[in-house]
Amino acid sequence: MAPAERAAVANRLSTECERLALIGIRSLHPNLSPAEERLHLLTRKYGQSVVDAAFGRAPTTNSLG
Repeated sequence: MAPAERAAVANRLSTECERLALIGIRSLHPNLSPAEERLHLLTRKYGQSVVDAAFGRAPTTNSLG
């Protein structure tokens, strides 16, 4: 595969992983707002300390699942 093709495949896989993670977050925390869902996703991807530093707050529930 050419580099551009590999990049496109990696981008599709990343997008699909994010979509599946959001499905899992929604199933564990059905009452979250879209903004809270994104905070949970970012916490899964980058860790709590990064989210706290970037946004000055943590997701509203203690269970990040």
